Amino acid sequence: MRHLFEPIDVQMMEAPAGTIALRDDRTGRKWGVELQAFLIGRYPITQAQYAAVTGQWPSSHIAAQCPVESVSWIDAVRFCNMFSQAVGLHDRYEIHEDESGASLIPESNGYRLPTEAEWERAARGGVEN
Repeated sequence: MRHLFEPIDVQMMEAPAGTIALRDDRTGRKWGVELQAFLIGRYPITQAQYAAVTGQWPSSHIAAQCPVESVSWIDAVRFCNMFSQAVGLHDRYEIHEDESGASLIPESNGYRLPTEAEWERAARGGVEN
């Protein structure tokens, strides 16, 4: 279901499989997470892309090519589902009736947010540590 006219182009890149070291600075705990290869957006979702899918401009400073900001986690989940539908994929999240959260639908082919470990691995350029 598209809200506006222009298709959006989200460039994806593959992050290689490997291990990422995570830590919790509050507790001093460190652990490794083994990841399979995964796809992630090469760039953050822009305000124009978000608006093309949702019809909303929620950012505090409006600039079409800047990353969207000022959205909650549940708003980001809704965007993933709406974007998935717009390109013919299935919802990736089941949003709770009270809208307090959402559950991942593992067998879905839709877009989803990266896990903390995936985000760290992509942000570090796939570097092993």
